[in-house]
Amino acid sequence: MIPPHTDRDFELRKHRIWKVLAGTYGEVMQALDLRDARIRRLRFEVALPGYALATEATMVFVERWHQAGGEWRRVEYAFDYLLEPRGSGRRAHHFHDDIVHAHCEDPEAIHPHYRDVEVDLLEAAEDFASYYLRGWVRCAGLFPL
Repeated sequence: MIPPHTDRDFELRKHRIWKVLAGTYGEVMQALDLRDARIRRLRFEVALPGYALATEATMVFVERWHQAGGEWRRVEYAFDYLLEPRGSGRRAHHFHDDIVHAHCEDPEAIHPHYRDVEVDLLEAAEDFASYYLRGWVRCAGLFPL
C-alpha cells in the first residue's frame, strides 16, 4: 500500500517517477498532473524504446489521488503495457472499484481479468520492462479473477 502523501511528498514522488521513467525505460511522451481542490490525476506515457526510434511498446500509468485531512491518498490506478501494433499484447495492473486485478491479452488468453496484488507505479514499470525485453506477453500461469 502506498502511504499518504503531503503536498511536498506528492511533488517529490511525481518528479522522482518522471526521472526514473525517462532515465531507465524510454521516452516520456506525456506527464500530466491534473488537479482540482481534492482530486489529483497523474498520467505518464512512455514510448519504448522512444527517442525517434519506432515505438515497439507503450507504458501508460494513471493514478487517481484524493485529499483528506491534508494528505493525498491513492484511490485508483491503471498501469498498462501495450505492445505495438495495438492488440498484439497487453499486460496491466489495475485498482478501481475497490478491486485489485490484472489484465492480460495474448493470442491464447481466455479470461479478461486475473488476480493481482497492489503495486506501485515503478514496480509496474519494472514488470513491464521484463515483457519488453522478452518481446512478447504471455498470460499462462495467471489465475482468473
